Amino acid sequence: MNKTELINLFNKNFNDFLDILIDKFPKEQDFILISILLKTQRLSYVDLIHNFSTILTPNKQLILNKSSEFFIHKTSNMFYGINQHINSSNSFKRIWNHLQTEERDMLWKWFKLFLNICLEYEK
Repeated sequence: MNKTELINLFNKNFNDFLDILIDKFPKEQDFILISILLKTQRLSYVDLIHNFSTILTPNKQLILNKSSEFFIHKTSNMFYGINQHINSSNSFKRIWNHLQTEERDMLWKWFKLFLNICLEYEK
């Protein structure tokens, strides 16, 4: 896949992911804000995939090993600097302890997918 195809793949999956998160956690304003910024094109998917790469790639083993440390300590800067409205996001840290096992597994699957897209994008 070329970079454009990977960005489109990331874009589609990330939108689906956000929809699920917003449905499950309607009071998490960070998810809503990111969705609005993406839909109004005030947030670039290219910037988003770059940010995800800088967070996910160095934490590959935490993701593959499903270490809760990833969501509790490593995701606060996931959206940092992408848009002036987002300085940090602790949404994943806030929701982590409220998730059932099945919900955590679903989150891991999404992040493994995003990790794989990012790794391919970095090649």
